[in-house]
Amino acid sequence: MKAKSIAIIAVLLLSVSSPVLADNDAAILVQEGSHDSADSHQENSQESLVLITQTRSAANAAVIMQKNTKGFRASIHQHDSVESSGRIDQSNGQDSRAVIDQSSTYLAEAHVDQEQTANSMAGITQTNTTGSLAQTAQEMAPLSRAETVQIGGNNLLAETEQFGTGNEADIIQGGSDNSAHIHQQSSADISHGNSAIIIQPSGFNNMGRVIQYGAGNNATVHQF
Repeated sequence: MKAKSIAIIAVLLLSVSSPVLADNDAAILVQEGSHDSADSHQENSQESLVLITQTRSAANAAVIMQKNTKGFRASIHQHDSVESSGRIDQSNGQDSRAVIDQSSTYLAEAHVDQEQTANSMAGITQTNTTGSLAQTAQEMAPLSRAETVQIGGNNLLAETEQFGTGNEADIIQGGSDNSAHIHQQSSADISHGNSAIIIQPSGFNNMGRVIQYGAGNNATVHQF
């Protein structure tokens, strides 16, 4: 079995850059500074891995796009930042994994889009953040799971859309003036319904909404 090739690009200090990583089996990018951007595009590969880390920054952007691959693995980590955004797009594959982790951020945005990716997982975590947005869309992605965790902040918005059967969506929010929305649509097959859970354990003026179409679905909203 041939060894996986690894591309490592390190961008330090204050800089403006848009490195496009090659279609290798594994790609790692580390940036420290402001107004940086990182783009990675992978297509027609097996068990691809992309990791982007951005720290102590402002107005940074990270984008990962993976297409026609099996075993996607994509991670974006943004810490100690202001107005940073992370986006992961995965399409036409299976067993995909997408993770965006944003901590100690202000006005951050996280987007995960998985299309035609069966048995996939999307996870967004935002901690110690204010005014941030987390959006997940899984289209034609049966047996998939989406989990969003937003804690330690206020004025947060989390949205999850799933189109397929046998999917699970969880949103956990801590703080005040937060909103959580889950929209699921499946077939009439009662044996493969969808599940939605929203938990808002603290704060006030929070809103949780679940909309489900199809049969065999379960929805739970906890506010306490």
